[in-house]
Amino acid sequence: MSLVLKDINFKYKQQENLLFDGLSLSCKMGECTALLGESGCGKSTVMKLISGLEKPSKGEISFCDELWYSKTVSMKPKQRSLSVVFHDVAFFPHLSLLENILILKNKRKDSEEFIKTWSEKFKIADILNKKTLDVSGGQKMRAALLRGMISKSKVLVCDEPFAHLDKDLRDLICAEMTQFIKKEKKCFVWITHDQERASKFADQLVFINSER
Repeated sequence: MSLVLKDINFKYKQQENLLFDGLSLSCKMGECTALLGESGCGKSTVMKLISGLEKPSKGEISFCDELWYSKTVSMKPKQRSLSVVFHDVAFFPHLSLLENILILKNKRKDSEEFIKTWSEKFKIADILNKKTLDVSGGQKMRAALLRGMISKSKVLVCDEPFAHLDKDLRDLICAEMTQFIKKEKKCFVWITHDQERASKFADQLVFINSER
């Protein structure tokens, strides 16, 4: 069972040439697929196509034989078994980190116990009750990862989730995340510039080269 993008064509309205011409990739359940490439190559666009925030002009997107997008099908983002963690974390500033995590609707039944365990692994257990304005970007990103992890969705897509962390913490969280993905049989799509770390922790490396 896999997340599959097949023969995708795409360009933004302001572009003359295609950004992608026949892009295809497959991301297996229980595995981490790292999307690598230079800035502006279209890695984040792949995330938007998977999540339904952008639509290809040609091709199909499917997950476990469920068609998410084709000529005749266009499933809305909220209908897809998908959780997305953007590079720019969108949290409500008047709520605590914990409240921002638990605000998710489609979450696992053991969410509170899960957060307790994983917030300790992610080194944010002592700041969960702080408002988002009072914590660092790296701490907010780790909280956003937790929110993505407690979702019942089977696909987790993250844009540079480890970029704000120091080396030791980055390695620790990468290792914990990959073990979690395998155990929960989720499909993890990880957008990154960090080829060294991706080579160490990801099951599959995909290098994105746009056509422009």
